[in-house]
Amino acid sequence: MLKPLCALLPRVALVALAALGGLATCATATATYTGKIVVAGSEPRLQVVLVTESGRFEIVGELRDELIARQGGSVSVRAIVVQPERGPGFPAQLEVERIISHH
Repeated sequence: MLKPLCALLPRVALVALAALGGLATCATATATYTGKIVVAGSEPRLQVVLVTESGRFEIVGELRDELIARQGGSVSVRAIVVQPERGPGFPAQLEVERIISHH
């Protein structure tokens, strides 16, 4: 029951709950992620994915559309994991706070 709740709560609430000891599997600290932007699928299930050396992360949130425009390019972003990986084809979800650089 906690995973759907993670997807519904705003990032600020997730961080606050994690600090209080709840939903630790949902919210983690903001970190820097670097990798290549890949767009997969088609609407309505279009996935914007950041492929890093450590794995694949689906991009969610306000900066998703801006990252679609950077498809195929390398980026570094500050982001927080808002949904853990749920198995093959369902990567962890990152909410990007800001784009640090793109090449």
